[in-house]
Amino acid sequence: MFLYTDIFILKLLSEDSNADIANYSFSLNIASVLLIIPMTIVQVEIENLKLNTVNVNKINNRIRLLTSVLTIGLIFGFLSLTEQLFFDFRETFVLFLIVISAKIFQSL
Repeated sequence: MFLYTDIFILKLLSEDSNADIANYSFSLNIASVLLIIPMTIVQVEIENLKLNTVNVNKINNRIRLLTSVLTIGLIFGFLSLTEQLFFDFRETFVLFLIVISAKIFQSL
């Protein structure tokens, strides 16, 4: 839903909306990979959390560690993709950093 709202707002406010939507979607799709970690860990550990809430800190620490490692990997992956394959998206690095920062907070 947020993606459609963002696209609608970009369409209304941008002079070159198709390029801006493509840049935003490219950055957003790569950064969204970061959410796989917390969603998977929570789905696997949900039964343990129901039975014993003491493990919450251990699970949160695991999510923080894995999110940090994957964030660094995604940044290097984004840089290598834009340098080797997708040359048109080189200028979206700052946008990617903003989006991935939001995804970090969302995953935590």
